[in-house]
Amino acid sequence: MAMISSVTLGFAISQGNFVNAVDYTLDTLDQAESIEIMTYQMPNVVGENIDATALVLFPNLPKPDDGWRIVVWAHGTVGVSHSCAPSLNSLNSTFRLIAHNLLDAGYVVVAPDYEGLGSSGIHPYLNLESEANAIIYSVKALQSRYGEDFQGDWMVVGQSQGGQASLGAAEYANEDPRFKGAVAGAPASNLDQIIQQIAPIALSQLEDHENRAGIALEQRNSIHSYATLLS
Repeated sequence: MAMISSVTLGFAISQGNFVNAVDYTLDTLDQAESIEIMTYQMPNVVGENIDATALVLFPNLPKPDDGWRIVVWAHGTVGVSHSCAPSLNSLNSTFRLIAHNLLDAGYVVVAPDYEGLGSSGIHPYLNLESEANAIIYSVKALQSRYGEDFQGDWMVVGQSQGGQASLGAAEYANEDPRFKGAVAGAPASNLDQIIQQIAPIALSQLEDHENRAGIALEQRNSIHSYATLLS
């Protein structure tokens, strides 16, 4: 597909944050004409611009006359280390089913890894703003890359951690007129299980990363995430 200049999206984020794209070679889908790993820029939890990654799947169908529409898939918890990123692994069964149906329906599918997964830095587990930014900035990057190839409308669907991310995207994209909605499956709501079983392991791993990196207490996402769960 030919490179097309940036377009204005109608919500207040910086322009030209697409970095590059390479072919994804770890797996295939019959419904996808192409699967790429896109690198783009987003603000991290301390306000710095960082590189982030996302899978981008184009359907094996003709482009609609008025341009493609986007559905973002926000994945559930996969871990907190760099190598856990979905773009660095084979497609899991949940995503395969979701992508199959969305591609068959003619949507372009964008699947962000989230901050710190697939790229440098610490993954800020369950940080709502970070998850929302990963989603919103991935959409911006793709639309700025291809311009008029995209109609502009987009929505997000997610499960578990991604369900929470979907709700975050709905909050932070509230002023974007092309944002059409969010579907949140099991969004961080079973607090007994999360607090007693899942969170202690995930957040203690995150705290270990922060200790080794010498992160100041006021910048620690582990504290933010514990506060999110408790509230």
